[in-house]
This record gives sequence, structure tokens and C-alpha cells, in this order.
Amino acid sequence: MPEGSLSCDRENGTVPGEDYTGAFTNTFDGDKDGTWTFNPQIGLTRAPAYLAVKASTDRALYSLDGALSGDWTTEGILNNGDKQPGISHLSFYNSVAQAPLPATVWMMIAGLGGLGAVSRRRKVSAA
Repeated sequence: MPEGSLSCDRENGTVPGEDYTGAFTNTFDGDKDGTWTFNPQIGLTRAPAYLAVKASTDRALYSLDGALSGDWTTEGILNNGDKQPGISHLSFYNSVAQAPLPATVWMMIAGLGGLGAVSRRRKVSAA
């Protein structure tokens, strides 16, 4: 597969005001393996923290731990009857948004606290 025929997305991987367009290079050894490189340019303050590999309808997220280059593969992303799919795209992220804690968790904590208070009150009145 010719280089550049797949995309290198920066969906959530940019810092406002900084242009990451030329900072990434991808190579493709077929459509299931390849390499990536991040070349810091003047003015870029943050390297990517995560790499997402999307293949078919599934994806895998990898922590880069400060690495500026590495390999990517769709191995481990099984689809279509346990076949290794070809890559859809790569995405680099600076951070992963945290999921908000649902209100039901706070209600459960309050309920458990209430049960603990009732249990304690019963022990005190029985004594």
C-alpha cells in the first residue's frame, strides 16, 4: 500500500494555536503494520501521549510514555470471524477525557451511608 494512502488523524491531539500537520510521519507495511514518527517542530510544546489504532469497527489505545516513534499494528483487533482487519486510521491524542461520575453513583454512596447510620442506630438502641 503506498505511503499516504491512509490517514493520520489528530482528532483530539492538538494544542490550540499549534500546527501539528507536518509533525507526524507514517509508514505502511501493507494495511496491518507500520511505523509512526513524531518530529517536534519549533513552537510545538506537547508530544502525543496516546496512539489510537482503528481497524474496521474496533480500536486499540496505546500509551506512548514519551516515545517519539514506534510501530503500530492491527494485531489483537480481531473482527469478521477472528480475522485481522486492515487499518482504518491512526489518531494521536495529548490526553483522554475523563468520563464523568454518574449521579447514580453518588446516590448509591448516600444510600450506603444511610444504611450504615440506621444499622448503627439499631445497635445503640439494642444495647
